[in-house]
Amino acid sequence: MFASVASLWFRAFMSSAGVGPLQMVVMKLKKVNPTVIVDSRIMAVQAGLEKITTNAMESHYRRRQRSDRGAITGGCASSQHCSGLGYRSRD
Repeated sequence: MFASVASLWFRAFMSSAGVGPLQMVVMKLKKVNPTVIVDSRIMAVQAGLEKITTNAMESHYRRRQRSDRGAITGGCASSQHCSGLGYRSRD
């Protein structure tokens, strides 16, 4: 797993993005795409937005991932699940 993030870490290191290899491995374990986060962090640093943290980017990615998954499945898996979330079922 460390070998898979070596080139990505090198890119982050050379651009002063401040994303370590251990952070990237943890991202993979959390099912966050480290390439997206590192590329975004590099762009943010190059644009002078150093205050945007890697953790904030990860959080935004996970939130977006959850909302996209809900849109694909229609939001609710069953009518019982929907009623627990405050949605009215179509049954």
